[in-house]
Amino acid sequence: SSASRIIPGATNNGVSPATANFAPLSLKDGRDVYFNSRRKSFVIKGTEKSSLARYSAAMANFMEYASQIAGLTDWLQVTSNVVKDFADYRATTASGLRKRQAMPRTVAFEIGFLQGVIRYFVKKKLVPPENHENIDTRDLKVSSRYSYRAEEVDAMLERCFVIHKNQLEWLGF
Repeated sequence: SSASRIIPGATNNGVSPATANFAPLSLKDGRDVYFNSRRKSFVIKGTEKSSLARYSAAMANFMEYASQIAGLTDWLQVTSNVVKDFADYRATTASGLRKRQAMPRTVAFEIGFLQGVIRYFVKKKLVPPENHENIDTRDLKVSSRYSYRAEEVDAMLERCFVIHKNQLEWLGF
């Protein structure tokens, strides 16, 4: 777990010396700051409601992990290693809102979302850039659409012919 791992150069509470000049930002306050910045009109660079729903779910999963599993209390403790540990946890443990292992595309989305949150905090000078490095993820070009194999199509057609006794005009037969 992240809470028990010793991070080189970190103080006893898991926060690096680079954070000394930054005010504490609790996990809850940081979440509120980020979402308040996104809840403005889409026209003035706000976020669409459908995206906010996805972001909210990803943030809830991270907040659960950060506070209950990793024992974190502050965004100054959130480093790239914490995000990587979160990704491993989500991919291997029944967790999150649905209490199941997350699919690879979900994990990749959550990593990208958290990196965006941290980049926003760095830009607003709420956390030091030293705490964050970009995390490369696999390019998951898998589709959620299922393509039937030829044998499956043949089996379906055969079943239709048997059950419906050659009444498949609606299919063009």
